[in-house]
Amino acid sequence: NADWKPEETTELIKFLVDNMHERTSNASTGFKDVVYKQAADKIAPLLQVGPKKTSAMCKTKWNSLKGTYSIITKLKNLSGFSWDDQKGVDVTEDTQLQWD
Repeated sequence: NADWKPEETTELIKFLVDNMHERTSNASTGFKDVVYKQAADKIAPLLQVGPKKTSAMCKTKWNSLKGTYSIITKLKNLSGFSWDDQKGVDVTEDTQLQWD
């Protein structure tokens, strides 16, 4: 389980977004393996702790981010939930029971 610093995550996202044209023909499978290798090389100078990120680690992180994005998108679309892109979900006394 790799330790990702915010700077590494941000750079990974930027790199992959900039290389969207390198996705495989089946959008659900993601990027070509070489793109994850290039992403690992791109974020290597940002390493602060732990081992150097590999292409497999970049792919795992990207898939995790996509899963989180999917969950947040679903929450944002639910009635009764509020979401702030800076603060996250807004848990108030009125909504606390939904989270317990």
